[in-house]
Amino acid sequence: MKYVGESLLLLVALGVLLLVARPGAMAGETRSQPVREWWIGRFRFQLPTTVDGTGRSQELSRVGVAVSPAPSEGVGPQWEEQLAALERLEPPCGIVGSEVRADGTRLAWSRKNSASPHILTVEALRPSGSVALSGTVQAEQGRESLATELLSTLLGSYSREARIGFFLEEGALTLEPSREETTRASFSWSGTADDELSLSFHTRTVAEPDSKTFADLAEEKAVGLAGGTWKAARTGRRVAAGLDGRERVITVSLPKEHAELVRYTWVFPGEAGSATHPMITVKASGPSARRATLDEAWEVLLDSLEPIPVMLTELEAERVARREMAAVLPPGAKAVVSVDGPDLVVTFPLASSGSRGADYHAQVRFRRSDGQITQRLVGS
Repeated sequence: MKYVGESLLLLVALGVLLLVARPGAMAGETRSQPVREWWIGRFRFQLPTTVDGTGRSQELSRVGVAVSPAPSEGVGPQWEEQLAALERLEPPCGIVGSEVRADGTRLAWSRKNSASPHILTVEALRPSGSVALSGTVQAEQGRESLATELLSTLLGSYSREARIGFFLEEGALTLEPSREETTRASFSWSGTADDELSLSFHTRTVAEPDSKTFADLAEEKAVGLAGGTWKAARTGRRVAAGLDGRERVITVSLPKEHAELVRYTWVFPGEAGSATHPMITVKASGPSARRATLDEAWEVLLDSLEPIPVMLTELEAERVARREMAAVLPPGAKAVVSVDGPDLVVTFPLASSGSRGADYHAQVRFRRSDGQITQRLVGS
């Protein structure tokens, strides 16, 4: 592709825009205040910019997975510290074995619960460029090899620039949905635990739509058992992410913990046997003193909630490409989507102007395997 002079300036401007609008940190506007977009687990959604993320955890098929910046000296010293900690456990607990694989993945098997010595904990640490992936899963002794391969497969599917899959703090695992997945995240207005918004997303493939979980009031019953009281603020049908679900908002008083909370729940019962339309439970809670801001955050979240695609479709590629090229696209710009080997290419023909010529256009190229953008072009 031949570039004209002003195209290079546009590319520089786009580079700045894209650094700001990367997944997990896109600013926008909704309602009366600015919002920020978050990509967490299988979902993307918005929250007011007045809250910031303070913590994350996630679990897929009972495998806990996390990502963190890779140490400057590599993961070797960090792994040696983990092994040393396992070796210090008192018998019958302790390390059973360890291994370093050709791809750099470190693995260790250990007993951590003296009451259940037949249960082994499998831990893994895998370097991936500028980050390090860690994972933990438990398995019965004799079946640890299956758990080990599951853990290795999950970590091996990581892509730092992915736009499909299960999203971690940075990057994503580009695997199809597992039977059960959970993500928990905490946010705060002031950075303190007393001012915290807690969120959780849980998905589960069901044999038939599950309408019982929402109706059994398990959490509300637990409040009573803990010596607290609760009161329903509202309950009823609520559409979110294009799905017809049920919503409940309750206020909770826990005298023993000196806590007054508001809890929010939205449940979609799922479709029978569908991994792409599982049962979905979204929960949020926070201090009653923040009721007005909690209500607004919950409304913004549900109104903006979207499932992240399991695979890169032409429609999703066009949607992302329009966002990436928003700075140069005229209103109503038409998109042409094509397949080029392993890539999906979205091209926007732009109006000819002087020396630009009729074929002046903007183009975004995606890798179909993980949705990663491999090229952005503006020129002729």
